[in-house]
Formats: sequence, C-alpha cells, structure tokens
Amino acid sequence: MPTHKAAEKHLRTSKKRRARNMAQKSMAKTAVKKVLQAEDLESGREALKSATSALDKLARKRIVPKKRVARHKSKLTKRVTALGV
Repeated sequence: MPTHKAAEKHLRTSKKRRARNMAQKSMAKTAVKKVLQAEDLESGREALKSATSALDKLARKRIVPKKRVARHKSKLTKRVTALGV
C-alpha cells in the first residue's frame, strides 16, 4: 500500500483509468464479435463499420497500439469481403 499522499492519489486514479480502459476494450471486443458472427454481407458491413469506429477510438486514446488496430481492421475487412463471394 502507498505511504505518501500522492501515491494514494495515483493509485485511485490508476484504478479509475483501468476501469475505463477495460470498459472501452470490452465494447470493442463485442463489436468485433458481431462482425465475426455476421451471416450476410449487409449485416457484416454494418457490424464492420461499428467495429472499425470502436477500434479507431481505442487507438486514438492510446489504449491499444495503432498497428494492432490496423491489423484487426484488415482481417475483419477480409472476412466481410469473403461473405460476399
């Protein structure tokens, strides 16, 4: 446990940040799962749009690395494109 007042505050704020980041990651994971569960091209495109937005938000806020987001978006786009074939 922290012994200084500033260390206690840092612990409190880091707990808040962690909770916020975990919630954002969870929302993005849910959006990605919806893309993976899409049955047809139209629902896949709509799910991809929301997933892309959620992933970009994570990258913009530096919750996850932007190259990881780019990799996920690329794979999801390929998956949705394959639904049309």
